[in-house]
Amino acid sequence: MKPDDFYRERNRWCYEACLELLNRSEAINQVTVAHELDTMNVLEEVGGSSYLNQVVAVVPTSVHIEYYGRIVHRTATMRRLITVASDIAEIGFKDDPDVDSFAGRSRRPVVRHSFRSPHA
Repeated sequence: MKPDDFYRERNRWCYEACLELLNRSEAINQVTVAHELDTMNVLEEVGGSSYLNQVVAVVPTSVHIEYYGRIVHRTATMRRLITVASDIAEIGFKDDPDVDSFAGRSRRPVVRHSFRSPHA
């Protein structure tokens, strides 16, 4: 899973903060994530500590973290497929499309990363 798998920028920033903490072997919790987001100068844009409180309240446990990660990754893949399909449709509607160029561009990879647990 990559940060750009997140649709909402504030969730992407939270994930990036968690990755930074993980890379430094620091604890990942509401306080450390808030501090990291503040260091990144995005804590207020995320929604502050109240948004982190909301996230913690909504997610009952981290036991199913891999399942949640797969949901994020799957929806990111679907968004990429939609983008590629739109690009292909746009090319197809051109008056005189270059068919050879079109075929090459329509084969670009959509799924770039697979979900891997950081503990795997």
